[in-house]
Amino acid sequence: MSHNCDDALERMYLYIDGELTTESAEAIKVHINDCPPCFDAFHFEERLKIVVRTRLQEEVPSELMIRLKSIIRSETLPD
Repeated sequence: MSHNCDDALERMYLYIDGELTTESAEAIKVHINDCPPCFDAFHFEERLKIVVRTRLQEEVPSELMIRLKSIIRSETLPD
């Protein structure tokens, strides 16, 4: 695996989520299309994300949401 593969795999989720700059996304896209192992890894992760998203569309209980928000607030507030 080359340095380009390491970089592409490291930033794959950012690419899939559309969180890269246009320039960075294009570089990853070019690499993925030219590198069969990275192409396979990318498409596996992309399909996995779709499966997880569709399978986990259950309603979160309001009590859990309240508790999670409280925990997040306590973690982000300065001491």
